[in-house]
Amino acid sequence: VCNTGRSASKLLATRLINNLPNIHIVSMNSLFNIQNDPSILDNVDFIISTIPIPNIEKPHIVISPLLQKGELERVRESIWLSKNEKLPAASVDKAATTLVEPYLRYQDADQFLKGGFENALPYQTMTLLGEASMDLFDLISRLYPKGIPANKYSNVSGIFAHVLMSVPRWQRGEFIEPFDYENLSEQYPEECRIISEYLDTQSKKFSVFIPEAEMIAILRYYIY
Repeated sequence: VCNTGRSASKLLATRLINNLPNIHIVSMNSLFNIQNDPSILDNVDFIISTIPIPNIEKPHIVISPLLQKGELERVRESIWLSKNEKLPAASVDKAATTLVEPYLRYQDADQFLKGGFENALPYQTMTLLGEASMDLFDLISRLYPKGIPANKYSNVSGIFAHVLMSVPRWQRGEFIEPFDYENLSEQYPEECRIISEYLDTQSKKFSVFIPEAEMIAILRYYIY
């Protein structure tokens, strides 16, 4: 559920699919539509929203459209709680926050103790983000050789957001394992080749091996 337009919904939905491949997104809708037709939620097990939903009885969680730090863990915890704990639906969001916050505090403290401000604000990472941005323009020009269609600007913004947020993850050696790798590789061979070449360039630049399967995460933004 999103209140800032379908582009934001698509960005959030793709980020969720990339990070939680086992979930199935039934629908993307506005609060207005749900309030006017509650039956939209009949076949939904769990709701992920960017805005509070009043008088909702289904298990749900409220996060930001960009899925910021810690929110992915909150989504995982909320889904787990909704399946395994006898909690009122309205309590799921709060319970997940309670579980995740100590973990995040520990993670931040651990990072600071290991490297102080240098690790908290890594200059090298910021430099690489800038370089990755420059290479992204070349990637986009190759994916859209005839120019970006008016209805594809949200796709392009999704590609930029995903790659820039992935650079620190790549540096940590954390990679996505897509469930639809073979299927999408066969459907979009040329696009996969272009994205793979881009990732190969980034691998050399960052001195980190980026598995070819990572291209599927970028491809999803191109497709959806």
